[in-house]
Amino acid sequence: MVEPELVLSARRAVEGLRVGIPNRPAVQYLGVDQPIIVTRFLSLLTDAVRREPSQEQPKGFLIEGDFGSGKSHILKWLEGTALAQGFACSKISVSKEAPPSNLTALYRAAIQEVNFPDGRMRGSLGEALERVDRSSRRFIEFDRALSEDSSFNPLFVDTLFLSGRLIDRESVQEIIDFWDGGPQQVAQVRRRFKEIGEYARTSGSVTNRSIEIDRFRFASRLLKACGYNGWVILLDEIELVAKLGLSSRLRSYANLAALLGEKIFSDQNVTEVLTIGALTTDFRTIVFSERNDRSYGNRYNADELLAQISKRGIDCIQDPANRLVIAPLDHKALSRCRREVSNLYETAYGWSVSDIEANTSDGIESSKSLRLHIRNWITRWDLMRIYGNQPLSVTLERLSEDLSEQEELTEDGHVS
Repeated sequence: MVEPELVLSARRAVEGLRVGIPNRPAVQYLGVDQPIIVTRFLSLLTDAVRREPSQEQPKGFLIEGDFGSGKSHILKWLEGTALAQGFACSKISVSKEAPPSNLTALYRAAIQEVNFPDGRMRGSLGEALERVDRSSRRFIEFDRALSEDSSFNPLFVDTLFLSGRLIDRESVQEIIDFWDGGPQQVAQVRRRFKEIGEYARTSGSVTNRSIEIDRFRFASRLLKACGYNGWVILLDEIELVAKLGLSSRLRSYANLAALLGEKIFSDQNVTEVLTIGALTTDFRTIVFSERNDRSYGNRYNADELLAQISKRGIDCIQDPANRLVIAPLDHKALSRCRREVSNLYETAYGWSVSDIEANTSDGIESSKSLRLHIRNWITRWDLMRIYGNQPLSVTLERLSEDLSEQEELTEDGHVS
């Protein structure tokens, strides 16, 4: 008799596969059959552990694949792997609330979704701060390096100093709110320093461009000081950037490149976060060929700075070295996957998929996406389990995603 916990886990996995939304049980059971992607990611995790703040940031990469090819499934597997290796990890999807055109909004979304290896409640750097040992070598070196790094925004240096000296919970929470992506609190910080008789480095508000990247740098270093191996961000559905207006798309290209580890501005630091993104194969064709976003700089009313940084961003996204394409599963791999899913289905429902049905090659076509195959199999078995082993056929059609510009997602703005 199968243990109830295994049955429940198997059913959760099957339900996730049925609707095409990967969950942890499904990912743990099926794994990932993309050795090139897995090898590169594991190598980057190793490099990130060894890296010192003064060393070059390991550069992330983009996973490219057709709709339904398993991009989200792979990202979910990468998340579990990162957590198992001691990294804090944020898995987020591009949305109206988290557009890559706005690094601050994207940062807030990443903090809200950050998961910790030790199971602490996600959603705030305050959770990580609770486990910090300020007398540890890691924290002392972090504090010293931050104080000596003249390229760092002094507001982070000052708030870190205050976080260890203020005992008023409300005041500490103000600092954590800022670290989590809240507004600058220059006046409050200077007032707190005056109250304790210390000198504040912060003299005034800073530009968004100056503080946006430093938010990522600070959070990554703080998480390491708290005992984690670093911070991994997994960004899904990047193709939705195509729905944004032109100026927002251009800023998105620059910001995505910055997250991947590129220096977009000559005086800009890198994020020090390991970022892996996922996008559909048609995205680059739509925005770079059909809409010709690269030619923005040639337009008579072009913003010179926006044109400059967007070109660097586009170059990064177009660089084959920064993109790994999901390898299509051959007939043998799909047949193996079908057997694995049938075993999972049997555990979930106590209904045995016949050997002929589990091993048949009927309906296996390399031109179909993995998601279509799995939904086809599960739907067939549902019908057979409920109505008996009578002849049936399942027809599934692939829906194309609309990536046309949406006026309500177009935002006005400028590069600061």
